[in-house]
Amino acid sequence: MVRIDELKPTQSNPRAHTTNRIDQSSSEPVQANMQPQQDAAEDVVIVGAGLAGVGVALGLHRKGVRSMVLESSPALRTSGFAFMTWTNAFRALDALGVGDKMRSHHLQVQGYVYSTARSRSPSCF
Repeated sequence: MVRIDELKPTQSNPRAHTTNRIDQSSSEPVQANMQPQQDAAEDVVIVGAGLAGVGVALGLHRKGVRSMVLESSPALRTSGFAFMTWTNAFRALDALGVGDKMRSHHLQVQGYVYSTARSRSPSCF
């Protein structure tokens, strides 16, 4: 996985960017200089290491498609503020093989109730 910490041109090539590459076998970042190349090492570049980005990368990997995930956050997080998903999202997580693990750690939403300042009465879904 690749994480972009800073997108700033280098002195030798104003179109190149400095990146931090994280090896999957190590948590230590390794400095790398991304120079424009004729032949790309990856077939797909995915922007964002959130649930969708990592899910796409996993699905592509299982199909034999090489991908690179770019993330602008200075550190990868193992949790978020909240995780809410519906039935179709769990079907997608099942297809990736992680649905059961997600269900064991999170409650499934059966519906929700909300009201607005204008309506002032709750609406149920």
